[in-house]
Amino acid sequence: MLDKAADHFTGLITDINMPGTRSGCVLANHVHCLWPHIAIVVISAARSPMDGELPEQATFIPKPVQPSKLVSALQPLP
Repeated sequence: MLDKAADHFTGLITDINMPGTRSGCVLANHVHCLWPHIAIVVISAARSPMDGELPEQATFIPKPVQPSKLVSALQPLP
């Protein structure tokens, strides 16, 4: 979806643990590299990301997620 319409996206929410072989941390770095205008929020109940595992601009929020924190984290980047 991002390959075809990245300009229409302002935010990405992903869990660290995802089905398949790609983690949410890998996805966050990929999206940040290709589309730096997209705000990235990574959530998890299982673990916190290690130092340097996420892009510097990404926000990590532990579950359970408070809606106000999610909305705040998804504000467009300057």
